[in-house]
Amino acid sequence: MFLSRMKPLTAWEATIVNSSAFQEFRILGDVECIRELSSDRLYLRLYVERELDGKRILGESSLVLNPLDDFRFRIRRSIDMAALVKNEPFKLPGPGQDYAEVETHDPAMAANPFHNIAGVRNRLEAKSRQELVVLSSSEVWIEEKRRTFRNSLGIEAGYSETELFVDFVCLAKSDLGHESESHGSRKFRRLQDVNPESMVARNARFARDTLFAEEPPTGEFDVVFSHESLDSLFNYFAAQSGGPAAYHGWSRFKIDEPVVSEVVGDRITLTSDPSLHGGLKTVPFDDNGLSMKPVKVIEDGFLRRRPVEQRYAQYLNLEPSGALTNVVVKPGATPFDSLFHPKPVLHCVRFSTFDPNPVSGAFSGEIRLGYWVTDSGVKPVKGGSVSGVMENAFRRATFSSETVQREAYFGPKGVKLCNLAVAGS
Repeated sequence: MFLSRMKPLTAWEATIVNSSAFQEFRILGDVECIRELSSDRLYLRLYVERELDGKRILGESSLVLNPLDDFRFRIRRSIDMAALVKNEPFKLPGPGQDYAEVETHDPAMAANPFHNIAGVRNRLEAKSRQELVVLSSSEVWIEEKRRTFRNSLGIEAGYSETELFVDFVCLAKSDLGHESESHGSRKFRRLQDVNPESMVARNARFARDTLFAEEPPTGEFDVVFSHESLDSLFNYFAAQSGGPAAYHGWSRFKIDEPVVSEVVGDRITLTSDPSLHGGLKTVPFDDNGLSMKPVKVIEDGFLRRRPVEQRYAQYLNLEPSGALTNVVVKPGATPFDSLFHPKPVLHCVRFSTFDPNPVSGAFSGEIRLGYWVTDSGVKPVKGGSVSGVMENAFRRATFSSETVQREAYFGPKGVKLCNLAVAGS
């Protein structure tokens, strides 16, 4: 290969991605665009190891090449850029690894893409008519990719993957002519997991409820997280458990010690699962060609093992497993409906943004849609914010016994955190 003759290049990784995408866009039921796209790209990561002041250092750079690019010029320039970087060296994964058989490709989805797209879209439109909302826009596309990986040590591996993307907007109107919309969006690995009817029904309800939503009250209240709010709820624990946090010294977690102190509620058990059926982060190997392994990261509230890629495994003298993939959280013993007792409880289903600080665990999310649950009934709310710190919030956490799977999450359908600060009216 041309790369093997490049000087002073010492190692390289190459991933070829062949992609075919089939897309349909509609506005108010009318076709805006139908198209088929294909692309071939080469993703390169180049390494230059050298000595500086008596110490070995590793330079790195990455680039993406398209078929018509002047690849010799761009590779040489990238090598020059790598020589400016000063990282701690590590050895790349080698051949002979045992790659697990994981489900990343759905033949049924790839067999007849436009037929499948039409089927999903027809179901979206039919359900929107039943729900008496307007499907103001819809986007459905299917993409099939083939990933082929090689590195300078002799790894040659690959896998195929499929992905279906559904994106739409439901528009609801009140008797007074006021309008409100709800945006539904979801990616799927498998055709069997797509349920357009439930997606439209949920977003039609959200759109109608938003018409009458007001700000929540201000104070300290118990808050139940469900639906989209679960997608980032455990990000702090994932970041704190990872290799970069430990290596760079900002992880608060220590092996065999509690991740949250003085817990009086449910304790977290969190697993990184690269083989989760239907998970968007299900993969046989990572970007370095390292075989991915499931890791029980947190068990009954204690950090047991860090999920680390090859680099940080060597830096920290740990067994490499790959970085965190699909997040699997053990459910609790409390039925979902029981999370709303005692009242009042704020039920948050959507935030404009909710991304806890990976270092401090502090969070503040603006409420896009929620429900204020009291003895007098349930009222939709929007605006205002929910704030707190993960260390404090998860001391009195309650996990539902029912589970739900989202794009890269499988765990409790609802999580209640107590005494969070709510800023509203």
